[in-house]
Amino acid sequence: MNRFVLSIGSNSGDREYQMSQIVTLLNDLFNNISVSDIYETPAINGKDAPYLNGVIIGHTSMNLDEAVKTLKELERNQGRTPELKIQGIVPIDIDVVIWNDEIVRMHDYEQDYFSQGYRQLNRNSNN
Repeated sequence: MNRFVLSIGSNSGDREYQMSQIVTLLNDLFNNISVSDIYETPAINGKDAPYLNGVIIGHTSMNLDEAVKTLKELERNQGRTPELKIQGIVPIDIDVVIWNDEIVRMHDYEQDYFSQGYRQLNRNSNN
């Protein structure tokens, strides 16, 4: 089994629904997931609507490419389009940040929208 850490986020008008929906879908798709609290962070560009963010740790038999492809398909199914992204609206964003203890998205790893939830899950796993 491969261990992953995902960053999830939404800044759409229905962001609470989007986050709840994606957690449910990911729980059905992957094994042994742990979900951080969902929390608000400002958009990195300083102009788009604030995001709800969270972090998910789980396991899968998929390889990294298969997992990324599956996650991008989930984004599209939840309404993510290039046109909305241009408008600064992100219904759902799901990124693999860590794969089997290797940081694969350093930019996300260094951001507060990721580190806040990741720290929480690490604290909880150490208790």
